[in-house]
Order: sequence, then C-alpha cells, then structure tokens
Amino acid sequence: MNDVEDLLPETLTAVGHDAPHIPGLAEVVRRRARRQRATGVAGLAAAVATAAVTASWARAGTGDDDLPAAARGCTSAVENAVLPAWARFGFSEPEPRASFVRGSLGRILAILGTALNSPPAPDQHNKVVWVASPDAPSDRSPLRITATLAGTGQVVRREVPNGPGPSIVDLPAPGCWHLDLAWGPHTDSLDLVYVPPR
Repeated sequence: MNDVEDLLPETLTAVGHDAPHIPGLAEVVRRRARRQRATGVAGLAAAVATAAVTASWARAGTGDDDLPAAARGCTSAVENAVLPAWARFGFSEPEPRASFVRGSLGRILAILGTALNSPPAPDQHNKVVWVASPDAPSDRSPLRITATLAGTGQVVRREVPNGPGPSIVDLPAPGCWHLDLAWGPHTDSLDLVYVPPR
C-alpha cells in the first residue's frame, strides 16, 4: 500500500503535465484518491486510471474547438462516471468509473478506453467494449454497426462477430459518427466522435 501511495504524486504530476489545459486535474484526482483509500490499492488504481483516460481524451483534443466541423453538435455525450450496475461485469471495483456513451434507447453502452482516432493512432487501438443491458441481452449473434458520418452521408458497416463485447472499431474519417446498432432482435443507436491522432 505504501509503495502505491508513494508513486501516486509522481503519477498525478505526469497526468497533469499531459493535460495542462484541464485546470486542477491532478488535484481533483488526489482528492478522489483520498476518498477511495478505504478500498485499498484498487481505489488508488481507479483514481489513477480515471485520470489517465481523462488525460488521453484531453491529449486527443476533444474540445469543440479541436473537432472537425462534422463532429460539433454530436448528441451522445461521453460520460466519465460510475458505470450502471448492469455494465460492471468483469470489473474488480464495486463501483467502477469509466468513459462511456449510452445508447439512445438505453439498451447498450459503449465503454471507451481512450479517445477514438481516425486514422487509427500507431500506438493505440480504437477499443470499444459494448455492453448490452439485461433488457436486450446478447444471444451471441453478430453486433451489426451501420455508421454514418454527420454532414456527409458517408456510410460504412462494421460487425462484431459474437455480439456485444470487446471490439476495435476503426472508421475512415474524423468527425461525429452516428452508429445504428443491431444484435439479435435488439436495436439502439449512439454517436461516437473520432479525432485525428496527435
């Protein structure tokens, strides 16, 4: 425990350096870490992981001024919050925090590890973990994705072979992509923003 606590200030300083245009980021995470110390190393790790994802999004330039014109006005917000209870399978923390986008009908969640890049960044994948709600469970049939780039009419299709779960979703241009999703008899939709890698 002491080793982890000793490393925390150094880690937070690095995170703050990576995202200097988010005022007080390191201090916010320090406060969160103090609140989560009761959960031990997992609590500290969760605080650092949250900071790292936030910094990653910041480095990718997800503010409106940095987005391509087509990405502005995307209707599906990226939340950085505690996952809904039904989307926590596989997480060790009782209330894991993550960056995610909710489907407009509430039937699916897209959990994002980092900012999504187009073209893909050489050092990271466009990882999306799809989690279907208990009201729209996966029957292991493919998750079919029809993605439309806002303002252009460009349409591409992708498929996750075994239904909602871990995936890499690469799309051909930066901007706001509207995704129509279908798995088994279920459907939902959401928007994902892709930005140029930095």
